[in-house]
Amino acid sequence: MPTTPAASPTLIEQTDKTLKINMPFIATAQSGDSPIVSYNLEIDDGNGGDFKSLTGYSPTSMLRDFVVTNVTRSSTYRLRYRVLNAVEWSNYSANLNALVATVPSAPPLPTLGSASGSTITITFKESADSGGSKITSYELWRDQGTLGSTPI
Repeated sequence: MPTTPAASPTLIEQTDKTLKINMPFIATAQSGDSPIVSYNLEIDDGNGGDFKSLTGYSPTSMLRDFVVTNVTRSSTYRLRYRVLNAVEWSNYSANLNALVATVPSAPPLPTLGSASGSTITITFKESADSGGSKITSYELWRDQGTLGSTPI
């Protein structure tokens, strides 16, 4: 039996509609001294449901890079893979948890509430589009004129 893959699949690239996944190479020494004849990639439904095969189960395939399409933004998909040698399938790799999200939109410019002496009060609004993932923090920068911009 081939050994269980030591690494989970790798997320190479993503958009708000696709995930590009790589399955790490398995050497013959890790495959029970029988050449690998297939890499089988599986994905769940994005809601923690059952896994289904994307590639490599039937028919077999030596593809190690695969583009998953029709994913839903803000969903987290679990992906795993296994390999087949001339005798049998390995156990599954650890899961890759892939959140489908992109860069959020820039927030609107802050607005001046009041200013007095050395104190100013400004108001912020959230970004209109979070990119599919909760925004956990914002950064405010100030322009000090000739000294350039610095975070506050």
